[in-house]
Amino acid sequence: GGCPTTKYLTCDWEGNNTTEPLYSNDKLAVDLLGPSSDLSHNLFLERGTHAPVVFKTTHYLIVVRELEEIPALPENTQAIVVFNITPADAEFDKDIFLTLGIDELPENALNVTMAYYDDVNGVWVLMESEAGGPNGVAELTLSAPINHFSIFGVLAELEPTPPPQPAHFVPSGLSIEPSVEKLSAFVTKTGESVTITANIANDGGQEGTYTVELKLNGEAVDTKIVTLGTGQSKQVSFTVSELNYGQYEVDVAGLSDTFTTSRTITWWLIIVIIAAIGLIIWGVVWGRKRRKAQQEA
Repeated sequence: GGCPTTKYLTCDWEGNNTTEPLYSNDKLAVDLLGPSSDLSHNLFLERGTHAPVVFKTTHYLIVVRELEEIPALPENTQAIVVFNITPADAEFDKDIFLTLGIDELPENALNVTMAYYDDVNGVWVLMESEAGGPNGVAELTLSAPINHFSIFGVLAELEPTPPPQPAHFVPSGLSIEPSVEKLSAFVTKTGESVTITANIANDGGQEGTYTVELKLNGEAVDTKIVTLGTGQSKQVSFTVSELNYGQYEVDVAGLSDTFTTSRTITWWLIIVIIAAIGLIIWGVVWGRKRRKAQQEA
């Protein structure tokens, strides 16, 4: 004979090992509480629970590792913490208890729950869990009974992110620059052509296209199309030529102002020249008369 060999079940939670003895029938002789090294999480198997069985093979090591590459999550869901527990596909004759701790939640979290990943169907399955208060390490704990090993995690349902605001266009900085043309020394023509400029900015949340329309005296005379991303701006210019004399009301994207097309005669300069010529003629005539009078004397 010889003494029977004692078997043990070990829970390795990221290097923090907890080992307890088994009866000869591979059932725990005592409770096994396998915590993580920071004591935020733990796996609890009560006395009498059979060591994990995979396809009729008994395993004596449970390994828990945090996952970095997390399977695809449902929309508006964030994984707070996720662990892979192996041996994969292990089953138990009674429920064991998994407790996961949470330090903090996203500000827009609506609720949190435990879930496991069904790799056959590629979906997360929500579990009924019980919430607990601070355990001295984690601010919140969730516990749930499980009877198999898989990927387990705490998932937070998030408030849906509101869609970005549509494009919103703001015109500003209307500028009107009439042309100035000197027809002669005495005549100046203003505004036969005019350059009209405005700035268009997009302060909305999306890219958009805006049609900038130029109106003169209420009638549309030209349009330009601008496409701006959020936060962008662009200067838009129009040039109008061959305008008749008169006053014009300008409207560009709701901005308004006026300008006048006119012909200006510099009358004061003409009067000065005429007066100068008159003085010269008078001087010449007066001089001749004086010389004539002197000769007759």
